[in-house]
Amino acid sequence: MLKFMLDTNTCIFTIKNKPEHIRE
Repeated sequence: MLKFMLDTNTCIFTIKNKPEHIRE
């Protein structure tokens, strides 16, 4: 369960971070 939450958090972090990198 903890691993699943961590994986989801990483996914959200990557999705939120990627657009900024693509914009640059």
